[in-house]
Amino acid sequence: MCEVFQHKVDTKGIDNVSVWCLTLDREDQLGQTFDVVFMNLTLHHIEDPASIIRLLAHYVAKDGYLLIFDLVKTDISPLFHPRSKWDGVFFHGFTIDELKAWANATGSFSSVEVVQVYTVDKVDDEGCMRTHPVQVLKAKKM
Repeated sequence: MCEVFQHKVDTKGIDNVSVWCLTLDREDQLGQTFDVVFMNLTLHHIEDPASIIRLLAHYVAKDGYLLIFDLVKTDISPLFHPRSKWDGVFFHGFTIDELKAWANATGSFSSVEVVQVYTVDKVDDEGCMRTHPVQVLKAKKM
């Protein structure tokens, strides 16, 4: 996915975006902060979302933003991934309250909001087209 995003950045001639694909596991790993830290449809693959949100908060610059896009928890959100690929899927979407609570618990953000922003249409294991809502956690660093 990082290669796909990098390709989009390159082909559109965007010169103020850096794509970093890495495993973060400590607060001092990068040695810098960023105006925007962005995660797209990845949080549900992380066993402890509260910890990664706390970790990412350290990399957001003052007045910068943490943006996390992920599935809204619905009755059909478990159908987003085929059952054969559930290894490594720890959550089938999130509630607004969960995302807000995790971001607010960091004590790092002056504002936290969660809004639905788009949908993803996917065919499930039974061959049915399903529409999955995606939300964004937008947290502004103090």
